[in-house]
Amino acid sequence: MLNLHFVDGLSIDEVGTVYHVHRATAARWISAARAALLKEIRLRLAAALRASESELDSVMRGVRSQLDVSLCNFA
Repeated sequence: MLNLHFVDGLSIDEVGTVYHVHRATAARWISAARAALLKEIRLRLAAALRASESELDSVMRGVRSQLDVSLCNFA
């Protein structure tokens, strides 16, 4: 889902068409996938860095701000 939207550049409407769902459903799926990805990134960073919660929050702000750009440049 994230790949189609960010890497392939499909709009929410186009993603909905691919999966034969309404655009609102596609938007919810994309939002949920992005949130799950950020949660997994946070868990892995917490384990790898052993950072405090405030340090981890700071790192995650940077991750969130760059996630969409990184996914778009991945292709």
